[in-house]
Parts: sequence; C-alpha cells; structure tokens
Amino acid sequence: MSLLKRAKDDPMSDPTSLGSLLIESGRCTKDQLQAAYDYQTQNRDILIGEVLIKMGVINQSIMDEILARQKVLRKSTAKNVAEYVQVAAKHTLILSGSLDSLADLSNQVLLRIK
Repeated sequence: MSLLKRAKDDPMSDPTSLGSLLIESGRCTKDQLQAAYDYQTQNRDILIGEVLIKMGVINQSIMDEILARQKVLRKSTAKNVAEYVQVAAKHTLILSGSLDSLADLSNQVLLRIK
C-alpha cells in the first residue's frame, strides 16, 4: 500500500504527517481532511495543504506553523531511529560474541565427554 493511500485511509497512520498534526492540533477534522484528499484525487497537481487553504479550513500562517512543527518532529524521529540502530548494532555484536563464546564452551564440554 502506498504511503499516500495509507495516509488517505488513516490520516493518523503517520504521527508526523500534515494531516495528523492538523487533526492533533485541532486545526482540522478528519472529515475536512478526507474532503481535501477527495479533492486532491481529482486535482493531483495541488498539495494537500494548498487544498485545505483553498477550502478555508486553515490559512497560510497555520500551514507554516504546522510545517515547522513537522520538520522538527521528523528530524527528531530520524535522530531517534539512528540512535536505536546504533544501539541495536552494538548489542548484536555483543550477543554475537556471547554466542561464539557459548559455542566454544559447548565444544570444550563435548570434547571432555568423549
């Protein structure tokens, strides 16, 4: 399923999407957002924010505020993911080393049993 389709089906599926942020902030309802998506389906060359402005749901000032918030959230989210990946990689190396040590120990025990 494409990101655009998923966002249209469930505007809250991405908490950093424009729709999610507008709904969360009380600047837009799900019905208004759905109407904007429906309009956009027929007019693919217009961005969803422009549709909402054209519909009178929000103004440019609100749009700028939400886009600034979105930028901060997405940057923060990307940073958190990068940190998580680094920690996971470190733990994978540690676990790998532990498994190697366990395998060596198992082999030593088997050799002593024989």
